[in-house]
Amino acid sequence: MSDGSDPEISPEGAQALLEAGSATFVDVRDGSSYRSGHIPGALHVGDHNIGEFVSAADKSRPVVVYCYHGNSSLGGASYLRSQGFEQVWSMSSGWAGWYGRPMEESPRPDPPPRPRAPRVTPAPAPKRQRRRDRWLGRIRSLRGGKG
Repeated sequence: MSDGSDPEISPEGAQALLEAGSATFVDVRDGSSYRSGHIPGALHVGDHNIGEFVSAADKSRPVVVYCYHGNSSLGGASYLRSQGFEQVWSMSSGWAGWYGRPMEESPRPDPPPRPRAPRVTPAPAPKRQRRRDRWLGRIRSLRGGKG
């Protein structure tokens, strides 16, 4: 394990930090991959919430960033360093290298309710059509109900 100046940390080193409870783990994979399995306690961070994470996180606490194979997380770790985080690593080999180690799943959110089809009320007939229907009704009544 290094002091954070080396941009990468091995899965073994990351696991040691996890077991010690001394680092924040950041998962930069897509949401469905995160929900299907991630490092216990890892935060899902992406374009949708990176600003919130940067402003709320303790910048003195070590951070381990991981992605699928350890490539995208290098950029994420570099960005966090540029934002003032003191000790940031990219986990080499990413989630693929974490295989066989502790993981957790996120509960699947309930699907949104299906929207009900709006009730369709027929629009009133145009004035001309109403007048025609009235005349046809009168004609039918004069013929004895025959059209």
